[in-house]
Amino acid sequence: MKKKAGVLSVMALAVLSAAGCGDTPEPAVQEQAPSVTEEFACETDYRGLADFLAEYYRIPEEDWGATRYYYNYTDLNDDGTDEIFATVIGDYTAQDHGDPALLLLEDDSGGFEVLGAFDGIRTPVMVSSQTTNGWHDLIYQVYGPGADTGYLICRYDPQEGYRADGDELLDEMPPVSGTQILSNNLIDDMDRGRYLTLSPAEKEE
Repeated sequence: MKKKAGVLSVMALAVLSAAGCGDTPEPAVQEQAPSVTEEFACETDYRGLADFLAEYYRIPEEDWGATRYYYNYTDLNDDGTDEIFATVIGDYTAQDHGDPALLLLEDDSGGFEVLGAFDGIRTPVMVSSQTTNGWHDLIYQVYGPGADTGYLICRYDPQEGYRADGDELLDEMPPVSGTQILSNNLIDDMDRGRYLTLSPAEKEE
């Protein structure tokens, strides 16, 4: 019985020595959950943008009414001037792995400079709080016939603009803070007729 008590005393002494005399154990550092803000696409018909998209993608006029477009303003390089991220959705422009999108900057004359072109994306698009070369990383989902499935991280390259590295295709959305743009439910929008088309004619209710 005394032998057992002695062993316990030695163990207790070892614990006290490890903790340090009079030291208070530091509380465990808790990781902060990512903060994500959702933004839905602008609902105002932007004729200049619609005309530019139709011309850029060479969409026949007969397909304008069946081609939707979504856009958001976002300041990707934190210079105080918003860029425009826009995508078109329709049978004429659809890719197996997503829909094409453009990153644009409107000039003083009402024209647009193309800062980046994306072959195929799936909305929504995450504008990450993390930056590369002064521009926020973009993250979006890709999937479809003949395409890998996952979340693709696009980083900015000063020479070539936004580039997607195939090695950065993740199974899940990474735990980053940021703003999620183009957050619309596309099926719900279709059911409610709540969308913009490239056609200047008003949609029939």
